[in-house]
Amino acid sequence: MSINQITVVEADLSRIDHGHATVQLLNAYAMDPMGDGKPLSAKARRALIPALRRHPTTLVFLAYRETEPVGLAICFGAFPRLLLVR
Repeated sequence: MSINQITVVEADLSRIDHGHATVQLLNAYAMDPMGDGKPLSAKARRALIPALRRHPTTLVFLAYRETEPVGLAICFGAFPRLLLVR
């Protein structure tokens, strides 16, 4: 039995392949019942990568099985305001 290794990389959203994988995987999630049950609109697919690139704390991680993208994490950093108000 062979084990398919999963590799996780921090996405470089200036790379076309990473942008495409991000849109593809998020669209797959949107089509699932846990998402919205329907694909992202064409407008949302076009706007996604530029919007993620503009946000100052965006981190995107892609998981690959060999060369196939199989997982996605989109993260945004935040600092709780409660820690600032003392």
